[in-house]
Amino acid sequence: GSASRESQQEQTQGSAGTGSSAAASWSDSWQEAGSWGSWPRYSSPSASSQPSWRAAAPVEVASKASHHDGADSAAKAPGLTFSARVTVDRSTTPATAAAATPEQWTTSLKWQDEFTGEGHEPLKGKHFNDLIIEKRSAGEILEVLDQYALEFSVVNAVTALHRIAKADDGQAWRKDARIQYLNRRITSMFSSSKKDEIEKKETGRRVPGSDWVYYIDTRSLVNAAWAFAHLGLKNNEMMEAISEETCRKIYDCNAQQLAMCAWSYAKMMRKDLQLMQTLAEEAVHRLQEFTGQHIMNTVWACAKLKFLHIELMMAIAAAAQPILEDFTPQHLSITAWGFATLSLRHLPLMDAIAEEAITTVRAFKPQNIANTAWAFATLDICNERLFDKLAKAAVGRLREFSPQNLSNLVWSFSTLRWLHEDLFAAA
Repeated sequence: GSASRESQQEQTQGSAGTGSSAAASWSDSWQEAGSWGSWPRYSSPSASSQPSWRAAAPVEVASKASHHDGADSAAKAPGLTFSARVTVDRSTTPATAAAATPEQWTTSLKWQDEFTGEGHEPLKGKHFNDLIIEKRSAGEILEVLDQYALEFSVVNAVTALHRIAKADDGQAWRKDARIQYLNRRITSMFSSSKKDEIEKKETGRRVPGSDWVYYIDTRSLVNAAWAFAHLGLKNNEMMEAISEETCRKIYDCNAQQLAMCAWSYAKMMRKDLQLMQTLAEEAVHRLQEFTGQHIMNTVWACAKLKFLHIELMMAIAAAAQPILEDFTPQHLSITAWGFATLSLRHLPLMDAIAEEAITTVRAFKPQNIANTAWAFATLDICNERLFDKLAKAAVGRLREFSPQNLSNLVWSFSTLRWLHEDLFAAA
């Protein structure tokens, strides 16, 4: 499993710089490869069950100078053996083999890229993901892309795009040519996904077969959609492929993925009726797994797309009430806003939201105050205690309100014919 795999990698990393004294343990660490369970699915290991790139007999191993620079190569790719036209036996460690000069290096490692060969070993894809995840900025992730993009699996490519979107400087790089390359690469991979076979699920890489297809798991599908929405990228072919694959694999989605997928399409204003219908029908049966964040995102997406699924909204109202105390001010205000936008007057839910809002109103931001007031006024629900608390919370902070928020707040009180003298005097 993954724990064994990580343990094996840690052993390899720990022995990379220790010299010949650790050679035996380093070599022995690969003898258990056959016990990993998933290994035979992804490669054709030798009779000794060692990885295909770690031969039992002495071999000649080296690397191109253009991709590796001396001892750094062992650090960048733990567990790999590099040398300059020398015979490598079981006693050779990565650090020893990496001592050759760059001018002498040639390539004999048979790691095929995603489009032409049998795919990489599972550890290589994990190594790339680790490299991506440890980076803290979009610029650093793009540097990894510069070096390894042609060897990325679909999981690596989606992880890179997702982490770029999450990075603080992600928006600054959104028009970079490498982002556009990832856009095209992921689209090509998703468009090639035609089969749903369980043995392809663990690495999400291309696997040999009669049709040469990618398996795309639901996490990759949703992360890609979220990254596209967050970065404002556009690719109709990509979003259609995500929609089709998500509908096919809807039972594999967890609560977060259902909510995030709906949010992503709403953010891009893509009105995909088939996808939203599929997400709604599955969510109805999974609402016990939803948190306040998931409920808020789902309601917001339905409201944004004007998608009214009565069964889903009634189920959300019932599921939300027992957990409202766990809702943040944003969760409360957006949930109320969503029901009002859909003109869905669910009094038990709105009364429960009002009670929770009264308790936590001091934590409300100006937009939360305005959205909550607007939602109740739109549904013609005049809760005097709530509006009194909202007005008092707003009076001392009106300078923080945007023109839109202030307008919504005043409109709400006016619509309900509620004159709060302190609020109107301050406004």
